[in-house]
Amino acid sequence: MSSSPHDPPQQLPAHAVAAGVAGLALLAAQTGWPAVLAVANSRQQLVAGLTLVATTAFLAATCWLHAALLRRQAPDPRDRQRLVYNIPTDAALALVMIAVFFKAPNLNVWQSGLWLLPPLILTTSGVSALALGIAIWRRRASPPAASTAPLPFYTPPRSWVGLALLVAMLLLG
Repeated sequence: MSSSPHDPPQQLPAHAVAAGVAGLALLAAQTGWPAVLAVANSRQQLVAGLTLVATTAFLAATCWLHAALLRRQAPDPRDRQRLVYNIPTDAALALVMIAVFFKAPNLNVWQSGLWLLPPLILTTSGVSALALGIAIWRRRASPPAASTAPLPFYTPPRSWVGLALLVAMLLLG
C-alpha cells in the first residue's frame, strides 16, 4: 500500500472521532436552554445558565482542539507537551461527572432540567482523553519533525474553561 502526500496519517481517526463526539455533544447540549429559562429561582437560573455556557465553551474547545490536531500535516515537537497538558482536564471532568452520577438524586443539575449535561461531558471528556492518549502513545515511537509553523491551537484556555465548568457544576450541585 503506497502513501501519497495527500493521504492522512494513521493517527487521524482518534481525533476525528473525538471531534465528532464533541460536536454532536455541543449540539445536544443546546437543548438545555428551555430548561434554564424555565427555572423559577433567579439564582439557580443564573447558575444553570452559566453551567450551560461553560459546557458549551468546553465542548466547542474540545471539538476545535481535536479538529486542529486532525488538520496537522506533521507532528510539531511541542504537540506532545500540549497533548499531555489536556489529559488532566478531561480526566478531572470525567471523574466529577462520575461523582455526579453517584449523587444524582440530590443534585440540582437534575432538578434544573440539565440532566443531559453530565452524560455529554463524561462521554466527550472520556473520548477526548482516550484520543489524546492514543496520539501520545503513537508519537512516542517516531521522532518529532522540526516545524517552525505556528501552532493552530492554544491549550490553556481549554483548561480554564474546564475549570470554570467544574466550578459551575459544583455551584449548581
